[in-house]
Amino acid sequence: MDYARARQIFLDYNGITFGMARNGILEEYKNAKVPKELELQWKEEVLEELREKMKLDHPPRTSWGIISDYFMANQEFYKKDSIDFIRENKEKIQDMDDLSKLIVIEMIFNLSLPEEPEKRKLVIEKCVKRLYDMLEKEAKGEFVIDESYYEQGQIPDYLADGKLEERLDRILCKFLDKKNGV
Repeated sequence: MDYARARQIFLDYNGITFGMARNGILEEYKNAKVPKELELQWKEEVLEELREKMKLDHPPRTSWGIISDYFMANQEFYKKDSIDFIRENKEKIQDMDDLSKLIVIEMIFNLSLPEEPEKRKLVIEKCVKRLYDMLEKEAKGEFVIDESYYEQGQIPDYLADGKLEERLDRILCKFLDKKNGV
């Protein structure tokens, strides 16, 4: 395989080897024996492309998908700017519906961002506050879900069943367990 094909695979999967492996093309990519310097260039291309995509207008589901791709690529590349990416896109995230915000918050907790604890602390504190705000909204019947989720039939069971509090408790417990090394 030539580098052009390897580059296409790399870009198609945002450099995330898990996705390549899941779709059975990781070996094909590895067989290209891409030099590390070239792969580093491609990594920067991936992150820059995702930054540029976030600048465009998207429905909330697309925006959190881009955020997810950025976090996963960032983790794959051992970068430390996921928190900066969140801060850069703060306004876009604030404009999301509550379900999309919840998904972004879950990503922040689940992906265990590699930033220094002090840098991450403020973001985590804000996320915890937002989770409790969401519970209050849900209790008042004010939890907003973008219409696109209904159109796609993708309302999570925990919202349809009114089990948001249980879900948020699970997110926090899982995060605290990870944080404490359990």
